[in-house]
Amino acid sequence: MTPTGTIAPHLGKDAPDGWLVCDGSAVPKDDRYADLRSVIGDTLPDPKPQPLRLSANPGTFKSALLRAYPTAYGGVWIIKI
Repeated sequence: MTPTGTIAPHLGKDAPDGWLVCDGSAVPKDDRYADLRSVIGDTLPDPKPQPLRLSANPGTFKSALLRAYPTAYGGVWIIKI
């Protein structure tokens, strides 16, 4: 089970059920988001891209890039509600 408040890269444009897109907007005041508001407050995080760190292991570039820049592949950051 993924804990409330977990932030993850997602390759879709919209968040799947049980998640919200991290876009800096206000957390809805609906009771179903009470757990999320208790973890992060009233504003969704808006993660900034992290510096790209490459591993010496072959085949890790794409996964490292996805972790740092999900939007490079048309995705978004999402947070578990």
